[in-house]
Amino acid sequence: MLETVEYLSLIIFAVIGITCSLKCLLRFFLRNKSDNDVYIIIPIKESCQNAEQLVRSTAERSMLMGKSRWDKIICVDYGCNNETRTIIKIMCREYGFVDYLTSEEFLQIFMPKTAFSENC
Repeated sequence: MLETVEYLSLIIFAVIGITCSLKCLLRFFLRNKSDNDVYIIIPIKESCQNAEQLVRSTAERSMLMGKSRWDKIICVDYGCNNETRTIIKIMCREYGFVDYLTSEEFLQIFMPKTAFSENC
């Protein structure tokens, strides 16, 4: 009986290991090599009560998926209070790939006036 359980657990763990290895290989071979700037944008509004949880969970998910997958996580301030702003800046220091921008800075960087005026 004990040998059967050992063999069964060995088979289950072997299948899991092979599946994870294949997944890593496929992710490596099928990655997009031309995407250089991939960002995750987190809009933070005044009514956001769980800003720390939102930033932490996004950062942890990003690390779980591989930090090299995304260049940056950007928290955009759309009128949050001082306490939330302080919490987000602490998160930015804790996670080096998380940045904080105001809505004006975000528009200046990602939507220059020339591109914005052409689209409108």
